[in-house]
Amino acid sequence: MEPFTVTCSTCESRIRVRNPSMVGQLATCPKCSSMIMIAPAERPGQQASPPLAAGKDQIEVQVRNGLPVDSMAVTKEGLAAAMGSLMASPDSPAKPISSTQSGDDEYRLADEDEAGAPMAPPIQILGSHAQAWEPESGPHIPSSQWTSEATNRTRQYLLVGFLGVSGIALAALLFIGFLRWYATEQSSPSQALQPLQPERATDNVASNLDSVEDIPLASPNPNLDGPHQAPLEPTTIDAGNDNVLVTNPPVDPNLVARDLEPTLESNPSEGSNSVDSTATDTEPNNPTATQPSLPKQIAAFAPMLNVEIQPQFPDAIEILSEAPVTAEDLGLTSSAGLPEIPAIEYTTQAQIPISGLIVPALPISQFVSLWSNVSGIPTVVDLDSLAAAAIDRNQSLALEMVQSATVGSIVPQLGKELGLKAEPQENRYLKLHAPSELIEQKLPRSVALDGLIADDAGERWLTQALDELLPDHSVTWTIADGQLQRPELEGNNPLDSLAWYSAVKLIEGWRLAKGEASTLSQYAATQLSAEFISPSEVTGLDAVLQQATPQSRPVAQVLPRICREAGVEAWIDWANVGAIGLGPQSTAVFVTAARPLRRALADYASEFSLVVAVLDSQSLLFTSNQAYRSSPQLYVLPSDGRTADEWKSQLRPFTPAADGGVGVGSVVVIPTPDEKFMLVRCCRPVVSF
Repeated sequence: MEPFTVTCSTCESRIRVRNPSMVGQLATCPKCSSMIMIAPAERPGQQASPPLAAGKDQIEVQVRNGLPVDSMAVTKEGLAAAMGSLMASPDSPAKPISSTQSGDDEYRLADEDEAGAPMAPPIQILGSHAQAWEPESGPHIPSSQWTSEATNRTRQYLLVGFLGVSGIALAALLFIGFLRWYATEQSSPSQALQPLQPERATDNVASNLDSVEDIPLASPNPNLDGPHQAPLEPTTIDAGNDNVLVTNPPVDPNLVARDLEPTLESNPSEGSNSVDSTATDTEPNNPTATQPSLPKQIAAFAPMLNVEIQPQFPDAIEILSEAPVTAEDLGLTSSAGLPEIPAIEYTTQAQIPISGLIVPALPISQFVSLWSNVSGIPTVVDLDSLAAAAIDRNQSLALEMVQSATVGSIVPQLGKELGLKAEPQENRYLKLHAPSELIEQKLPRSVALDGLIADDAGERWLTQALDELLPDHSVTWTIADGQLQRPELEGNNPLDSLAWYSAVKLIEGWRLAKGEASTLSQYAATQLSAEFISPSEVTGLDAVLQQATPQSRPVAQVLPRICREAGVEAWIDWANVGAIGLGPQSTAVFVTAARPLRRALADYASEFSLVVAVLDSQSLLFTSNQAYRSSPQLYVLPSDGRTADEWKSQLRPFTPAADGGVGVGSVVVIPTPDEKFMLVRCCRPVVSF
């Protein structure tokens, strides 16, 4: 048997077959490993293979989705029976032979130039994306690349680009056409208005009077002199003796309806004696008189185009060195991030029973916060009253064992060992303060001014300064025998004890700032100091904490505790922080271990919108912004060679609110007579995060 070639129906490869025993068997394609039937191609004159027998060699296929299905599917056994005439042994079963099992003598890929073997017709390659179409294969369908998203986007870009370029080209053509039209119109013959020549207007006026014709003028000339120059109308010249009189008779409507382009007509019969210029008195030196007329397309816009802009400057210009302080700058108009905590009713809260309570000795600041958390009643300490009564605020308080009592019955025991009183305020919070009797015992009736004021001018200066530094009290300050006397109000009532203490503290603080000893021995130096302590002097802010708060805990317990660990007393203004969402029983969780106190306080301040003010080098005050701006303090600062205005500029961030907490107040800075110190009224310094 002669070798023949078989074409793979999958990859269209031509396979050369040499072994006649493989005829009628299934084998794998050496190229694509698909199954092929080894059978020689039919030659002309060769008898066709017998048809397949109906019955077991056919497979019934169910038609699905209406698509045509070949119902003459042939099994492997049917193919072997159909090719029985070509096989050496028709009854031998067909076995697939793979290319790996067969050698080169059985079948292999045929060479392209191998002759003498029948080959399938070559396939025409039309392109990487083209397909050959035959009538029986159905309509041609575009390739997937032609209908892909990238191809569609490319076509859209080309379309938009074509439209854009076409629009630009069309606009350019229209603009060129407009320029050509404008140049043609501008070059049309027209005569410009010529000014009247006085020497020609006065020569032979009487003899040529009848030859003067009316001259229509197109539009008012904005260059004419006069504040209220009316539009020019047809003019005539009336001569009398040696003078020329120019009059304006009524306008003829027929003349107005003529061409708007200014023209000059003359009587040809008069020759050179006819008037060939307008009868308007124009100065020869006027540069606008010799300008040519505007084209008629834009002549109507001449009055609007000829507008002179003369800027006007005020006599004095005030240049602000810095922007003024606003309510927004002070945070008086901003709302807290957390909702306000409703105020409690003290009378109701005081009836709550407590089965048992004992508080060990704790610093006053920590004791008050713990009591506020346990009782649910916000409790604050009046620090000014403690200082006025010469009570050290760094002492400790304790609460003995209490059993089966109400909150209201425990209140009188708070601070009793230090002589303090706890009184309800506005039926919403408790205030722990020094009794007024103890304050009056400590306060002097007058304070000495020795070494501070030297003459009468200095006394007048001090009384005026006290009026500005204590604006909330309208009193008359008196200095007698070198002593500042405690002023009296109406009805011979003395000035409020805390206001008088503020004045005494200012005078004694001034004395301490000069390096002199205080004249009031009943007070400690720290209770009379008016020094402005900056946050950098609070060394405890940089202390690294060791305590950890792994779970949510009450702020009233955690905040004083971590501050105490860093050597700082935390005074929380529970009466006012409720407005910004912080109450005695509010909880929070923040990382405190292995962190500086400053960073831990920054988390609390950010969460509850707290203001952290500096009381002294070992005490911090936590309050709301509104309460902070409403409680200015008096300080004595060294001038350091700066003026009062320079100190005001530097202290702008500590500007207090106006009276009542509404609006913006001002920082008061008054230099002393020797200009070595500044008496200042501003808010406390704050810790910045």
